[in-house]
Amino acid sequence: MKTLTLEPQTEVHRNVSIAEYYHGAVGSSKRTIEPPRISVMIIECENQIAVERWEAALKRAADANPTTRIKMVGQRQKSRWTSDGAPYPALRVVQNCDWDGRSQEGAEFIDATPVDLRAGPVIELVIAKGKKDFVILRAQHAVMDGMGMLHFLREIFRGLRGEPLLGSNAAFSDVDLMLATAAPPYQPGTKGVSIPLTGDTQGTDTSDVWRRLTLPLTPQKNLLGRLAELCANYARRFNEGLVRFAVPVNLRRHYPGLVSTSNFTGLIHIDMDKADDAESFRHKLRQALDDKRDVVYHRMVKLLIYLPMSWIDFGSGRHKGNYLNRKLAETVLITNFGTVDLNEFACPDFTAHNVYSLPLAGNAFISLYASGENLNVMIGMPKVYASGGRMEEFCEKVERMLS
Repeated sequence: MKTLTLEPQTEVHRNVSIAEYYHGAVGSSKRTIEPPRISVMIIECENQIAVERWEAALKRAADANPTTRIKMVGQRQKSRWTSDGAPYPALRVVQNCDWDGRSQEGAEFIDATPVDLRAGPVIELVIAKGKKDFVILRAQHAVMDGMGMLHFLREIFRGLRGEPLLGSNAAFSDVDLMLATAAPPYQPGTKGVSIPLTGDTQGTDTSDVWRRLTLPLTPQKNLLGRLAELCANYARRFNEGLVRFAVPVNLRRHYPGLVSTSNFTGLIHIDMDKADDAESFRHKLRQALDDKRDVVYHRMVKLLIYLPMSWIDFGSGRHKGNYLNRKLAETVLITNFGTVDLNEFACPDFTAHNVYSLPLAGNAFISLYASGENLNVMIGMPKVYASGGRMEEFCEKVERMLS
C-alpha cells in the first residue's frame, strides 16, 4: 500500500483511472441513446457582474486548479490526462433566458455546446440572463464530481472577491486513493436484478425527464433514510424483488486536507428488505461507511480499460435493443449533498438565491440540497419509467412526506 502525498498542483500528467474511463465512455457508442455524462451545477441568482470579471475569475480559478484544463490522450490502457496544450474552461453567455429551473422543459440551451474529453474544453461556465439569472457549471463527470464542482465554483467566487485561492493538492486519482486506503476485501453483493422505482417501462420515448421540488428548509431527521423507505415502498407497489440503492460517497473523507476538483466519488450499495424502514437504511449506510465499503476496489474491473470506450457504453448503457427491458443495477441512486452555504457565492453585483445540480441520465436519480432557506429535491428518470403519471405521483408523495 503506497503513501499518497498532498501538495499544490500546477499541471496534470497521469493515467486515466478506470472510474474516469467508464464515465468518459458513456454516450460514446454509435448505437447509444445515452447522452455524454456531463455533470451540471446551477446557482439561481441576481447577477450584474460584467463578463470581463467572469472571464478573469474563471481563468484565475483554472490556473489554481489544473484538472479543470486537461484533455485525454491515448487509447484504452494507454489513456492519460495531460494539461499540456489543453484549453481552459469555456465561458458562454446566454441572453433572454426564459427557463424556470424547475424541469428539463426549456433547458435545452444548457447542452448547446460540447464539453469534449479529447479536444477540450472539459468544463464550461454558462452565464444565463433572463426572467431568472443562472450561473451554470458543466463538466465531464470523468474529470469532476459534485464536490469538485462546488470547490471550483467557490474558487471562482474567491477570485471575484479578490481573495486567495485554495487550489488543488492531489496528483493522484480516485483509484489510487482506494488502493492506498486500508479497506476490506471485495465481497459480491446480493445476487439479483433490481426492480424499478416506478414499475415497468411504458411507451417508447428514449429521453430522460426530471423535476425540482423546492420546499422551505425545516429540521429533518434521517431525511435520506425516510426517502429511501418511501422509494422502497413505492417500488414494491409495482413489483416484488430486490430493492437496491446506490449511494455516492465523497472519498475525500479518507484523506483529511485533500482539496481537488477531480472525481473522488465512491459508491455504496444498500439493499432494503421488506421489513426494513428508514432507521434500517440509516444503520446499514452507517455500517457500510464504518467498514469503508466506499473504497473497496475489485482489481478485475481494471480490465475494462483494455476495451474501447464504445464497447463499454454499448455493454452497460441504453440503446435501441435494450432500453425497454434493461437489467437495472439499482432501483434508484440517492445522494445528499448536505448544506450549501450561499455566503460562499456572495460578491459585489451578485446575490445567490439557490444551488442545486441536475440528475444524471439513465436511471432513477434523487439528490438533496439544503441551500439558503430551501430544501431542493432533484428527481430524474428515463421517460419510459416516468410516463403514465408515475413521475408526478411519485413527486407528490415526496413533497407530502417533506411537508
